[in-house]
Amino acid sequence: MLYDVFPLNREEARTKYIENGLSAEQAAVMIETTHCTNLLPNYYITSQDMIGKAGVWGHFGSWDFERATMFQNVNGVPRQQGVTYLQNTFGMSEADANAQYTEIQTANADRWIAPWPGYLGGQRSCQRLSETEHRCIGNVNNQQLSMIVDTELLDIRIEGNDNVKPNSLVYPTATDVLEKKLDGETVGFSLALIPNGANFDFIIADPLQVASTFTKLYFYNGHGMKCFEAFDDVRQVSGGRILTWKVDYQCMQSGSVLLERAN
Repeated sequence: MLYDVFPLNREEARTKYIENGLSAEQAAVMIETTHCTNLLPNYYITSQDMIGKAGVWGHFGSWDFERATMFQNVNGVPRQQGVTYLQNTFGMSEADANAQYTEIQTANADRWIAPWPGYLGGQRSCQRLSETEHRCIGNVNNQQLSMIVDTELLDIRIEGNDNVKPNSLVYPTATDVLEKKLDGETVGFSLALIPNGANFDFIIADPLQVASTFTKLYFYNGHGMKCFEAFDDVRQVSGGRILTWKVDYQCMQSGSVLLERAN
């Protein structure tokens, strides 16, 4: 219910609570918790060191509470008890519950409950081949890949292997940053194109993070992000960039100007 309510305004949320069985009094109490009006200023920091740490914060951000509940209640218990629990609690068939039970007994809890998504290297330059094609060469699992990105068709071709594609392409428009899922067999990573003058830079990332808030704030300088106001932009002694954003609770930022990324 909460995930349905969070994006709504106060009155819409109040109606949704009542539709879900809460009394008017209970809905009023919930509104003051989920849609309070006495908000303190909130600041959001995106920094270069977070790129290397993305596996950790991405792990907790993608935490699957349903799988966590399964693991907590099924790991180490007798098979019949675990299978019955999975059937009754999650509506699984007996066959699926048995398979899930077996998997849980041998799984590493952290990796079974949630992945460790991250960025595969930093920001690199693409080679401009034509008005619409750019060659972006990156390293994935110690293998160098040359990818031809078509900015007109919004498609990617891996040179030497036309049978597979990245999972998706992230790209900027005049007012937003969008993601296009690519058709066909995919390879488990995505690519984001970042304007750099007349050319493009790119990053390779896990599909869970390639279009994330961090990507849009740090790599795209907040382009298309109406709820974040640029507050500070500094560099550490080591050269790492730190961008600080003030949360705009009214989401009144234009988000339409792609600021030139500092070099």
